[in-house]
Amino acid sequence: MKRETRGIGVGARAVRDFIVYGLENGWTGDNVIVFQDGLDILGELGYDVSWLRPDKGQAIDSQGGS
Repeated sequence: MKRETRGIGVGARAVRDFIVYGLENGWTGDNVIVFQDGLDILGELGYDVSWLRPDKGQAIDSQGGS
């Protein structure tokens, strides 16, 4: 069950949600879990990440430009 946290920005809420996600998927704080795509996880958690993904067919070079 999700609950709203008042007085904490979306960034802090996302960190909290990632920690809860990790705990639910075997993270103990002593081990390392490798995520293949953090944006997919954020999307599963209900965040709109569409604006963070490049348009289809648009290449991103190694300097972050298109």
